[in-house]
Amino acid sequence: MGVQDGAPYCRPSRGMTDTVESIRGTLNQKYPSDGPHLPYAGVDLSGWIVAALKQKQAVQQVFMEPPVPVSSAVDYIRQRADILIKNGFIPLFIFDGATNPAKKNTNDARSATATKAKEDLEQMYANPNETDLAKLFKLQQLAVQVRKDVLYEVLMMAKEMDIPVIGSAFEADSQIISLGNQRIIDVAVTMDSDIPYQGMCKTIMRLSVQSPVGNCCLATLPDLLRKVKNKIQDAHQQDLAKARKRGSRQFDNGNSSCFVRDLCPRDLSLFACLLGNDYVCRLEKHGPQKSLRKMYDYLQLESDLAKEDFIKDYVKQLPDGQRSRFFHAREHFHHGAAFIVCPKDDRMTPRQAFDAGPEHYDVELGSMCNCSTLLFPK
Repeated sequence: MGVQDGAPYCRPSRGMTDTVESIRGTLNQKYPSDGPHLPYAGVDLSGWIVAALKQKQAVQQVFMEPPVPVSSAVDYIRQRADILIKNGFIPLFIFDGATNPAKKNTNDARSATATKAKEDLEQMYANPNETDLAKLFKLQQLAVQVRKDVLYEVLMMAKEMDIPVIGSAFEADSQIISLGNQRIIDVAVTMDSDIPYQGMCKTIMRLSVQSPVGNCCLATLPDLLRKVKNKIQDAHQQDLAKARKRGSRQFDNGNSSCFVRDLCPRDLSLFACLLGNDYVCRLEKHGPQKSLRKMYDYLQLESDLAKEDFIKDYVKQLPDGQRSRFFHAREHFHHGAAFIVCPKDDRMTPRQAFDAGPEHYDVELGSMCNCSTLLFPK
């Protein structure tokens, strides 16, 4: 799902206005096309795999008897990797790692949905008069789960194409942020909105293979911070206009200004939790507009203590099971666990050590946003 209702803030209103080719052009000074190194594009691979398995041909292959390889899913991923390669990037496939305990409820819900879809399919198969093919396909889509042989085929494809593959400690998005902060990757590629809200500087979204230049949406951190700030101001202006129209005096306490200070990445992690995401649900009947109003009230506070009290008051309104999850989700969006590349030679940067090969660096577990902080220092 990503951040609920969060994607519109990440992309332009006029659809896919960017291309992989143009994004590569912005990096020419750092990585000349005829130079020894190319920029890395960190790919959240699970998103590609799940999307590939939802395609009609892949669904048909998954449910064939006897079982056959799901070649169309591998082709889906290969086509997108080809777009990145032909436009001057090195794809870096990043797998999810261990199951994140904070995501247990979301994973359980997805598993229950798949189980229910399989039960409904069995009933349809048992009815020889069933002819609703659209319903059949929808249930098959819901029942599809990632098979081990699909992962194996993707790994073999990556090996054939010389695409590097790494695993994450937990979530691939945290690992991507860490690699970005260490200047190992220059852009992220994802299917959902988590990564921009976690502070990635450049994120390619909605990558299309219909054109060789790779039409897409580019979400940048400065643009996202600016758009959310503007939306917060707009929401407050609407409240002011409604109050004045009613002759209300509710804003006579000094809260009649529409000024909103510039946001920082940590503010985005709070906004992502107010909107709701894979780790915490938002308040019932608490949509984007109410979340924007909450952000306005939060941003008017000056002291850190007042801000924390404000958040605690909000969390008290959540159901019992969601309260601790809110704080876990907020920390995940800002301090998710990730592997850190530690060069053995202090004269090398993490990117230089990564390019030189695994014998030139150690891997330690740390925080994605503070790559100098290791959870288990030597």
